Amino acid sequence: EGMSDTMTYIAKVLYNIKQTYGDFYKHPRVLKAIEANINSSKMAFLDKEGKIYKVGEWVKEKDGIFYSNDTYLENRTIKKILNLPQKRFCYTNAYAIENGKVIDYYPLFTDINGNLYEYDEACDCMWEYLGKWVTEDGGPIEEFDITYSFFEDYVDYSEKQKQKKNIS
Repeated sequence: EGMSDTMTYIAKVLYNIKQTYGDFYKHPRVLKAIEANINSSKMAFLDKEGKIYKVGEWVKEKDGIFYSNDTYLENRTIKKILNLPQKRFCYTNAYAIENGKVIDYYPLFTDINGNLYEYDEACDCMWEYLGKWVTEDGGPIEEFDITYSFFEDYVDYSEKQKQKKNIS
């Protein structure tokens, strides 16, 4: 109980294969048998030299990255349509306030200039945050930490507002 399908498969099937063929992932016939057994699922095995052995049909991008499916294309298409640039963000201890109350599940992010952003899961991007906010300790926003920063697409809220005004 409490085991995923993958964990169960590894415990009941792959473990036995590993006992018979220690480096089973290097044998194309064994990998084909595993592929037939897992239907349309995918698996990847990493050896101690860093080589990856894949089972199943993977989507390969021009940059050499493999994906287990093509759902990532939906967000990529949205980003291209919106022409979203990338920017570096860092999680901060600032939280949004609505009706005078902190929304704990609504974390904010900062860029290197201290501007705040909120993450939009629907378009997988950051929006400039223009509302009221507070930090956990009531002090200033934490300093931008390059160690924990990441690149993400963002939408320039002020530009979108200008575009809306010009259309109206």
